[in-house]
Amino acid sequence: MNKGKIIKMERIILTLLATGILMFSQDAFCDQRFNFSKGENVGEESLLSPYKNGTAICVRHDSTFIAELNEDGSIKTLTYTEEFSRIKPDGQIAYCDKSGTIYYSKSGKLFTAKRDKKGKWVEDKYIKIAGSEVERDKYPGSVLAYANWRYKPDDNTVILNPTINEDGTEMYFASNMTGSKDLDIWKVKKESDGEWGVPTKVGSNINTDADENYPYIREDGSLVFASNKKVGNAKPKKKKYNIYVADVDKPTPARTYAEEKDKDLEQLAATDTEQVEQIEEETKDTLVAEIPEEVATEEKQSEEPRPSSDEEKLKQMMDEIARVNSLAQENTKQIDDKLKANPDSVIQLSENVQATHNMRIFYFEFDTDIPNGTYEKDLLVVQDFINAYPDSKFLIVGHTDERGSYEYNDELSLKRAEWVRFNLLLKGVKLERLQVRGDGKYHPIVKDAKTEADHQKNRRAEITKLN
Repeated sequence: MNKGKIIKMERIILTLLATGILMFSQDAFCDQRFNFSKGENVGEESLLSPYKNGTAICVRHDSTFIAELNEDGSIKTLTYTEEFSRIKPDGQIAYCDKSGTIYYSKSGKLFTAKRDKKGKWVEDKYIKIAGSEVERDKYPGSVLAYANWRYKPDDNTVILNPTINEDGTEMYFASNMTGSKDLDIWKVKKESDGEWGVPTKVGSNINTDADENYPYIREDGSLVFASNKKVGNAKPKKKKYNIYVADVDKPTPARTYAEEKDKDLEQLAATDTEQVEQIEEETKDTLVAEIPEEVATEEKQSEEPRPSSDEEKLKQMMDEIARVNSLAQENTKQIDDKLKANPDSVIQLSENVQATHNMRIFYFEFDTDIPNGTYEKDLLVVQDFINAYPDSKFLIVGHTDERGSYEYNDELSLKRAEWVRFNLLLKGVKLERLQVRGDGKYHPIVKDAKTEADHQKNRRAEITKLN
């Protein structure tokens, strides 16, 4: 499908969605066709483990979340859960709905877990995979074997990130077992006695000399996987991967994430061909008007004349910053007077910043020391607060929510404070006016938070006037 046709199809689909005519089926993007919501430079921090009822499991450091997803596979909401706290999984979790079992790796070993009578996940057993142990394993077909037995020379073998098919009889995982230079994707089937058989490495259309990791079996039997192999002269960033899709039982080349999304668009269009053609005919003169407003606005903006040089772009950017900064300075005194008159009040100044009578509070998303991409105006609000008191010094204290280890949160909170200070320095605030500290999760605004909204109130950096 060429680019023009794809764009046209996307516009039609947007129209169908806007008019409520087309709903994504289970075979569309929303059914977790991928275990990552993007296709390039991904890592474990953006991993999604497909779960049940259209949700996904997210393991972030030592905390676990249940994610609701948008139609494009991106995260809609994250809800902290202690559901998996007993088993402490590493990386990807494979959930088998048929057996009510999950498979996961921990410290390079493979385990299963089932729910107890109270509904808690409890470690069921360690799964021994042939070829992954130091002790001798029955391993037929090896030229190094003696009487079908062999000894593994070291204990550096790991099994990581399992995925399992719908009926629980076939599992894929990443491993560096004998026969793999680095991490490769391996496949193992469950035998009639319920034990897992001898694993085999999948074909060269998947495994390369690079690392292959994070396999995921889709409903159609194809395999999604991550690889850090070089494509042309390009390679993913350090410790990152690109996403591919391959047919395991066919030697056909692996497809990129983008190619597979295009294929999904074609399949989606094919299931509603007559309806799409009818809508296209009815809306051919008014298609743009029926696209959701934010999409139409984005397209309109892209058609506006663009600056002809980098200098003009820079001038436009500086003019906009100056304009916003000027507006903020005009409001500073009025805001502070209002807050002084009512010290218990709180004012939302921008998307990520609130004001109290003696501080500005900068809020962060979960598990990051960098706020969302609209933070330029937030920084201007904080800068204006500091510039309003030229003789004062300020303390920037980073905080986290109460999830995760003390050590990790201590480090993250300091990073948040440092991020605010660094960006204020870039805006001309003098270093000697800014002090930083990280308080970890010791001083939450909402203690024992349960909801994500309450956790959000704890993820902050407080900028306080000292004198």
